[in-house]
Amino acid sequence: MKKLPEAELEVMDVLWKTQEPLKTSEIVERLNKNWVMSTVQVLLTRLEDKGFAGSKKEKRLKYYYSIINEDDYKKLETEWLYKKIHNSSMKSLIASLIDTEELDDQDISEIEDMLSKLK
Repeated sequence: MKKLPEAELEVMDVLWKTQEPLKTSEIVERLNKNWVMSTVQVLLTRLEDKGFAGSKKEKRLKYYYSIINEDDYKKLETEWLYKKIHNSSMKSLIASLIDTEELDDQDISEIEDMLSKLK
Protein backbone atom coordinates (compact mmCIF):
# COMPACT_ATOMS: atom_id res chain seq x y z
CA MET A 1 0.00 0.00 0.00
CA LYS A 2 1.36 3.42 -0.96
CA LYS A 3 0.99 6.79 0.71
CA LEU A 4 -1.55 8.98 -0.99
CA PRO A 5 -1.06 12.56 -2.14
CA GLU A 6 -3.22 15.11 -0.32
CA ALA A 7 -5.85 15.46 -3.06
CA GLU A 8 -6.38 11.70 -3.36
CA LEU A 9 -6.55 11.42 0.41
CA GLU A 10 -9.32 14.04 0.48
CA VAL A 11 -11.35 11.99 -2.00
CA MET A 12 -10.76 8.82 0.05
CA ASP A 13 -11.90 10.66 3.16
CA VAL A 14 -15.26 11.29 1.48
CA LEU A 15 -15.56 7.61 0.57
CA TRP A 16 -14.58 6.49 4.09
CA LYS A 17 -17.06 8.81 5.78
CA THR A 18 -19.93 7.82 3.54
CA GLN A 19 -19.33 4.06 3.39
CA GLU A 20 -21.71 3.76 0.47
CA PRO A 21 -21.02 3.96 -3.24
CA LEU A 22 -21.17 7.52 -4.56
CA LYS A 23 -21.45 9.11 -7.99
CA THR A 24 -18.67 11.50 -8.99
CA SER A 25 -21.07 14.43 -8.66
CA GLU A 26 -21.85 13.42 -5.06
CA ILE A 27 -18.15 13.20 -4.26
CA VAL A 28 -17.55 16.65 -5.78
CA GLU A 29 -20.39 18.05 -3.67
CA ARG A 30 -19.10 16.51 -0.43
CA LEU A 31 -15.51 17.62 -1.02
CA ASN A 32 -16.47 21.27 -0.54
CA LYS A 33 -13.72 22.34 -2.94
CA ASN A 34 -13.74 24.31 -6.13
CA TRP A 35 -12.72 21.23 -8.08
CA VAL A 36 -14.38 20.51 -11.40
CA MET A 37 -15.87 17.11 -12.14
CA SER A 38 -12.99 16.13 -14.44
CA THR A 39 -10.41 16.71 -11.68
CA VAL A 40 -12.26 14.40 -9.32
CA GLN A 41 -12.67 11.81 -12.07
CA VAL A 42 -8.89 11.81 -12.61
CA LEU A 43 -8.31 11.38 -8.87
CA LEU A 44 -10.83 8.52 -8.74
CA THR A 45 -9.13 6.79 -11.68
CA ARG A 46 -5.78 7.07 -9.88
CA LEU A 47 -7.31 5.67 -6.70
CA GLU A 48 -8.75 2.75 -8.65
CA ASP A 49 -5.40 2.10 -10.34
CA LYS A 50 -3.72 2.05 -6.92
CA GLY A 51 -6.35 -0.32 -5.51
CA PHE A 52 -7.74 2.15 -2.96
CA ALA A 53 -11.13 2.64 -4.60
CA GLY A 54 -13.40 0.53 -6.71
CA SER A 55 -16.34 1.29 -8.92
CA LYS A 56 -19.48 -0.31 -10.19
CA LYS A 57 -21.60 0.74 -13.10
CA GLU A 58 -25.36 0.97 -12.83
CA LYS A 59 -27.00 1.86 -16.10
CA ARG A 60 -25.02 4.87 -17.33
CA LEU A 61 -23.69 5.94 -13.92
CA LYS A 62 -20.50 4.90 -12.19
CA TYR A 63 -20.46 4.60 -8.39
CA TYR A 64 -17.23 4.67 -6.38
CA TYR A 65 -16.47 3.04 -3.02
CA SER A 66 -13.42 2.48 -0.83
CA ILE A 67 -11.55 -0.80 -0.97
CA ILE A 68 -8.87 0.06 1.57
CA ASN A 69 -10.04 0.43 5.16
CA GLU A 70 -9.41 3.83 6.77
CA ASP A 71 -7.81 2.29 9.86
CA ASP A 72 -5.42 0.25 7.71
CA TYR A 73 -4.36 3.41 5.90
CA LYS A 74 -3.87 5.27 9.18
CA LYS A 75 -1.60 2.46 10.38
CA LEU A 76 0.44 2.76 7.18
CA GLU A 77 0.81 6.52 7.59
CA THR A 78 1.69 6.20 11.27
CA GLU A 79 4.30 3.54 10.53
CA TRP A 80 5.83 5.78 7.86
CA LEU A 81 5.90 8.71 10.29
CA TYR A 82 7.41 6.56 13.01
CA LYS A 83 10.13 5.07 10.78
CA LYS A 84 10.99 7.89 8.40
CA ILE A 85 10.42 11.05 10.41
CA HIS A 86 11.20 9.77 13.91
CA ASN A 87 13.86 7.20 12.93
CA SER A 88 11.90 4.38 14.62
CA SER A 89 12.00 6.21 17.95
CA MET A 90 8.75 5.89 19.88
CA LYS A 91 10.05 8.46 22.36
CA SER A 92 10.53 10.98 19.54
CA LEU A 93 7.08 10.30 18.11
CA ILE A 94 5.33 10.68 21.46
CA ALA A 95 7.39 13.75 22.39
CA SER A 96 6.35 15.47 19.16
CA LEU A 97 2.69 14.71 19.89
CA ILE A 98 3.04 16.14 23.38
CA ASP A 99 4.88 19.21 22.11
CA THR A 100 1.98 20.14 19.84
CA GLU A 101 0.00 21.12 22.95
CA GLU A 102 -3.11 19.63 21.34
CA LEU A 103 -3.62 17.08 24.11
CA ASP A 104 -6.36 17.84 26.59
CA ASP A 105 -6.97 16.15 29.94
CA GLN A 106 -9.30 13.58 28.40
CA ASP A 107 -6.69 12.66 25.76
CA ILE A 108 -4.04 12.24 28.45
CA SER A 109 -6.35 10.08 30.55
CA GLU A 110 -7.20 7.85 27.58
CA ILE A 111 -3.52 7.48 26.67
CA GLU A 112 -2.68 6.58 30.27
CA ASP A 113 -5.39 3.92 30.20
CA MET A 114 -4.03 2.47 26.93
CA LEU A 115 -0.50 2.40 28.30
CA SER A 116 -1.55 0.77 31.58
CA LYS A 117 -3.25 -2.03 29.61
CA LEU A 118 0.05 -2.73 27.84
CA LYS A 119 1.84 -3.50 31.12
